Amino acid sequence: MQDSKKLLEEEKAKLEKMLNENEKQIIFEPTLPIINLEDYLKSTKSILQTKVEAKVIVPELENDPEKQSFAKTGLELHHENDHCAFCGKEVTSNRITKLKSFFEADEILDFQNRIKKGITKISSVISEIEKIELLKQKQFYSQFSVKDVNQCIDDKKREYIDFLKSCKVKLEEKEKNLFDDNYNLKLEVPESFIHIQTNINDLIKKSNEFTKNIDLNKKTAKENLILHYVAEKCEEGKLEKLQGEIEILKTARHNAKKILDNEIDKISNEKKEIEKQITLENSEIKRLQTKIKNPEIIIQKINEKLLKSGKTNLKLKYIETEKHYQILNSDGTTREITEISTGEKNIIAFLYFKESLDSPELNTGKSKIIIFDDPMNSNDDTMQYLIISELEYLYNRKDLYEHFVLLTHNSHFYLKVTHSRRVRRDGKNAYEIDNFIRLNSDGELTNIIHLKNKKEDFVTQYGSLWKELKFLYEHDKKDFMCNTIRRIIETYVVFNGISGNKNAESKMLFNTNSHYSEVGDLETDTNGYSREQIMGLLRQYFQDNNAIKHYNNYWKE
Repeated sequence: MQDSKKLLEEEKAKLEKMLNENEKQIIFEPTLPIINLEDYLKSTKSILQTKVEAKVIVPELENDPEKQSFAKTGLELHHENDHCAFCGKEVTSNRITKLKSFFEADEILDFQNRIKKGITKISSVISEIEKIELLKQKQFYSQFSVKDVNQCIDDKKREYIDFLKSCKVKLEEKEKNLFDDNYNLKLEVPESFIHIQTNINDLIKKSNEFTKNIDLNKKTAKENLILHYVAEKCEEGKLEKLQGEIEILKTARHNAKKILDNEIDKISNEKKEIEKQITLENSEIKRLQTKIKNPEIIIQKINEKLLKSGKTNLKLKYIETEKHYQILNSDGTTREITEISTGEKNIIAFLYFKESLDSPELNTGKSKIIIFDDPMNSNDDTMQYLIISELEYLYNRKDLYEHFVLLTHNSHFYLKVTHSRRVRRDGKNAYEIDNFIRLNSDGELTNIIHLKNKKEDFVTQYGSLWKELKFLYEHDKKDFMCNTIRRIIETYVVFNGISGNKNAESKMLFNTNSHYSEVGDLETDTNGYSREQIMGLLRQYFQDNNAIKHYNNYWKE
């Protein structure tokens, strides 16, 4: 009876612990080493039973391992014409030559190396076994004890280490007595870790299964614990009292259900009122969206942003009768489409797209992807800050999209537009929150590189320009090189407070080819220079400004 009560108490304690358990992480199965100890024993015996013969016979050393060991030590300590520390006689060159021939014969040296390799290999395996870690109980739930498995691991490690150390000791003895083959090594090879590995895997599997079903397991444990308490009460002879308490609980449950039903009705009515209000709000939103769709409102917003960015000679006007737009100068005169630069067209299209995203036609209920493909193309620095601010605004409008994609080949623009995303104040790794991907193309294949941390990203804006130039040079994109070179020179001039490029030839080349015509053959050579000639002009600029070391530091062919 006493033993039965003790077992019940132990079961009760287990159930209570189970209810208080926090969910554990999934445990990954460790891999115990697979070591063929039979091979080590066979190799050790082979070495011990090997007898080498000296090519030069020294009678007083032959068949005497102790004298051989002593003579070998003496050979290492003495030089020609020294006096022997043992006998006091002079050590002659003939004696040294004879002893060296005795100990340093090729066969002996090979055998010594074989012994050393065996000792080193065994030491390495011993170190590997010593590093085997035991299971940590804190990774497992309380009902899954690791004590027995860890004991087996400890015992097996000790068996392996004792076995290998015995082999190692015998090899060390053989190393000191090379010419002795009188060794008898009797060792029993320990069983492998396979059985222990199976037990570990089973234990981890049970713990992981418990994690996957922890809610159900806790619910079952709670039910069993309740039954346990009921059994205890019954054993104490309080069954009638329990039945009375059950009736009281039934009455309390009935009253609680009544109160709950009243609250549910109240909440249901409140829900209907809220849904009615939501319907009214959605109607108002649609009315406002229709208003937002008005071209005049979109144009007004675009014109305000252009004006704030310094574009006083660029203004949109909507012609209602003809359903099209006109572009006006600051004096109100109309500008022809051919008079508008590629950059101006891009910024107008960019702003129009951004302001149109709230259009009701886009509110289809489906998930959306917003993609920008190099929005900074052919725009100056003023427009760059406008575009960056608008992109940041859009990125934070999570209600407009499910995925937001920004593509650019301009690393200078990339560093600016992603600064607030990459430099986080909360200390989190920005590269695990947003996706930063670099596409490297050799003209035929494109490598997709998913950046994992800031070390893999561009370090500085100026340094990134040189990396961009190197990439364009290696892929012979000389028409793109001029734009990057112009930005390198401009950055260098501003930072160092020196005059700009005075070389008429390179200045015209870099500035003229920094913008591309919207019409024409993309395969046509637009500047007539080779990539080497272009780099030669850049090198000449830095040489003229006594900055050739600066050039060589960034440009390493």
